[in-house]
Amino acid sequence: MGMALWLLVGLVTAATVDAILSRWSLAWVAPDPLLVVVIFVALHRPLIYVGVMALLGGMLAGSLAVAPPGIHELAFALCALWINRMSARLSRGGTLYFATLCLMAAAVKTMLVAGLLKIGGLQVGFSSWATAAILPGAFCTAVLGLLAYGPLSALEEARAKDRTGMVLGRGERMRL
Repeated sequence: MGMALWLLVGLVTAATVDAILSRWSLAWVAPDPLLVVVIFVALHRPLIYVGVMALLGGMLAGSLAVAPPGIHELAFALCALWINRMSARLSRGGTLYFATLCLMAAAVKTMLVAGLLKIGGLQVGFSSWATAAILPGAFCTAVLGLLAYGPLSALEEARAKDRTGMVLGRGERMRL
């Protein structure tokens, strides 16, 4: 139930952002809401949960991007593994820390997708120089992470309270 809830939050947010930005022709600066949700889960859940969530989130992102199968899944899984392992070594410092992780993960994911497409012998093309620079989309993802951290934390605390009857402190991992 929990994984389906997180995927639903990411999918609804991704569809909403895509619908809004398609009206303004700003697709090249679109944030990646599914990646933001996967990063949040990577900070708060054990590795196996994060791996499954990253693969499912990557599958949804790949289908929305009409990408070849496996490209987004692998990129999401590598980013989530990196965030999960890095968060075990560093303290989770709240909203700004989360936004910084979103910025870094969005840039790394974009480079991974382009690299995997190139390795696979497929054409890698960017719609503009700004997309090729990677930074506009990464900054938009960081802004989305900055705005989404509060609601995602509240949802996590509500889920934790429903499940255990007690509220965990911010940053504590829920054990399955």
